[in-house]
Amino acid sequence: FNPTEYSLEQLNQISETHIPGLDSPVLQFVHGQGRTLTMQLFIDTTEPKQLDDAPCTDARLFVGKISDLMKVQGESHAPPLCRVDWGSLRFIGVLAQAKARYLLFNYKGEALRATVDVTFKEYRPIGVQLTDPPRSSPDRTKVRPLRQGETLSALAAQEYGDPGQWRLIARRNRITDPRRLAPGTLLVIPPMPAEEEAL
Repeated sequence: FNPTEYSLEQLNQISETHIPGLDSPVLQFVHGQGRTLTMQLFIDTTEPKQLDDAPCTDARLFVGKISDLMKVQGESHAPPLCRVDWGSLRFIGVLAQAKARYLLFNYKGEALRATVDVTFKEYRPIGVQLTDPPRSSPDRTKVRPLRQGETLSALAAQEYGDPGQWRLIARRNRITDPRRLAPGTLLVIPPMPAEEEAL
């Protein structure tokens, strides 16, 4: 039977950078996690239902058809893609979880009713994600505090792999004397000029 409801969930991965002296962490977007579709399917075979062109009263066989969608296929070496159409909803993804619960049995011990909680993870090809929506180049600028005993040259070596690039950080932060920087000072770490051109 059709589910009575479904839910869609979408999350973003956000990292938190804790900086001494600030009331709350600095948040930075890392990546999206895609949508998740969840619903509960209800199976009732108190009256025989057609399964593979034959009447069937065992709900476990219907549950098996659903859980088979999680099996790895030989050609793709991955579970099959599934499409869920429901009114205006069209969701393409893979079945990530199926949890069955059996509710009613006949005298033979066959399950006559079952619910299956299913979770689908959305599938979007890389090409689609890169073009929809159009994306501009990200800003590679970072902000981070200067740690105790850390120098601009050590910071440049860590960020750029070249301690000689400390002047790039000094110019961006208008530092005239790098020896007099206090620990905890927030520094803007700009991208390397070549990196900016590549973007």
